[in-house]
Amino acid sequence: MLTNQVSHDIDMLLETPGLIGGDMSSSIEGPDRIPKQLMAFEKLLRHAISRFSKDNLYDMLLTLNSEMDTPRSRGGQRVNTGDPNRKIQSMRQVRQLIKSIEEAAIKGRASDHELRCLKSFETFDRDVRYLRDLKAYFDSNILKSLNEEYYDPVDFPNAAAVPQLKGLATPESSRSRKATSKASKETRDHARLPSVVVELKELTGVWGELLSDGNLDISIFDPDSHHELLQFENYHSFEPILRLVPDVFVKSYRGIDLGREWLALAVRIYGERLPLRKAKPKTHSPPPPPPPEVLKTPTARSRVPTAEVDKRVSEVKQHISIINKDITEKQEIIVSLAKDEKKLSKREKRSDALTNSFEKVDNKMQRAQRDFQRAVADLDRMNDQIKFLPNNSPKYTELFKRCKNIEIDIENKQNTLQMLEYEKSVVQEDYLLELEMRPHFIHYIGDIQHKIETLKTEVKEKQNAKKELEKQIVLIKTSKSASVNKSMQKYLNGELAYDLEAVTHRLEMAQSQDDERSIKSAASGTTYTDSEVDLAEYLVDEGRQQSESDLQFFYDADGEKAGITKPHMRKDIIGKPRIAESVLAPTQNRQKPRAKVS
Repeated sequence: MLTNQVSHDIDMLLETPGLIGGDMSSSIEGPDRIPKQLMAFEKLLRHAISRFSKDNLYDMLLTLNSEMDTPRSRGGQRVNTGDPNRKIQSMRQVRQLIKSIEEAAIKGRASDHELRCLKSFETFDRDVRYLRDLKAYFDSNILKSLNEEYYDPVDFPNAAAVPQLKGLATPESSRSRKATSKASKETRDHARLPSVVVELKELTGVWGELLSDGNLDISIFDPDSHHELLQFENYHSFEPILRLVPDVFVKSYRGIDLGREWLALAVRIYGERLPLRKAKPKTHSPPPPPPPEVLKTPTARSRVPTAEVDKRVSEVKQHISIINKDITEKQEIIVSLAKDEKKLSKREKRSDALTNSFEKVDNKMQRAQRDFQRAVADLDRMNDQIKFLPNNSPKYTELFKRCKNIEIDIENKQNTLQMLEYEKSVVQEDYLLELEMRPHFIHYIGDIQHKIETLKTEVKEKQNAKKELEKQIVLIKTSKSASVNKSMQKYLNGELAYDLEAVTHRLEMAQSQDDERSIKSAASGTTYTDSEVDLAEYLVDEGRQQSESDLQFFYDADGEKAGITKPHMRKDIIGKPRIAESVLAPTQNRQKPRAKVS
């Protein structure tokens, strides 16, 4: 069902399969966009023509002309101006005259003709506003696209001068004749396209002037619209307004024809270069490349520099921002489509109400026709009876009065029947249009519901992708912390290796000195026990005491030293580190074997 909103109705026609060859699976932003827009525009134009009534407009203008010739005084009486040359030449004048009748209607001084005139003006004013919306759509969508994408004035520096073909006038062979024909056609196309461009722009200028509120000059009307007036008389005082809508119809069809010719010429001239000018890019910057995958292994994470980690976090956050914007846009579209679906559901109810209204009016009209025919039959029967009665007889007088009452009743029934016929014609127009649109309308609702479900699925996928990116940020930050920890561990391991190597070297020296002492003692007859050997005497370097105090021996089950590790540091009262007792203090209760380094 058309909503009388041009942009919305054209979009609906473009997206509804079967109406103008549209396909929901293909975007209207393609090479067929302008042809489809022209087809939809023409369909709405035919719809406007079907609603327009010249007869009602003519009756309205006759009443307004009478209002202009004999305006009302303050007391509500008609005053003859005596100026037969006054004319209705603009929509502004029409509204002023209508306002005068409305004021009279408020005071209860308007006649039946004037009340019908007010209703006719509502319809006429709605038609004019609809034609203005059609013109605005043609200018802002069809003409603008043609001018920007299907014509480049640089290619036609001298459009008025048609280049002459030289050397092709005398065909020498079949091939030369074909070349001549092809070149001639290309020349005609190059000459015709600028003419079409100028003609369409001039046409839209006059077209817009017709729909303005100013005085209309008869010279801007098309001769074809004059044929619409041949059935009327005495219309010269309001001819511009009577021809207004028919002339707009003529110019609209002329604009459609010129637009299609423009397209055909541009396709032949430019070919694959079309469209000549691309659409302007969107304001937002293109999305950055997806963030790199987070490194999984600890070794790889430890090698990621801090600056690189910060860069990756920034990229992921930027990607999340773009996803958020995309989600917001899709959610807004879902809300808009949901509103459209709600409106269309209301239209479904309106369709049922329209069907009921049509059936109700049709039933009323049928009853009124039967009552009218019955009253006419009663009158004919009484006329047949009264013909054979004396004029002065009581029976004659009684039947004569009854005939007069029946005649009055017949006149009232005839007026009622005419009103019902008019009401039925108005309802029938919308009813028939509803029957035509209903199958496509139902399909369109299904398409909207499918779009909503698709968008909801896409939003859910985007939200899941957003969650994954947020997890990546956490992992990247974790990898940064792990990198610092790994570097510290590596540093500590390096220091410990240095300490172990140094202490091992000194213990080996101590072992060799101990062996040497054993040899000397054997030679001198002196015996040393392990408990009398103080290892501290070999650790005389004050600068090495701290690193060596960090060492602690571990003994196995046999009392052998099994290894060395770094224990917790111990400090004495003055806070200086001292050598661990487990390293240097001699065992009091048992004999230890000679120290061995593992």
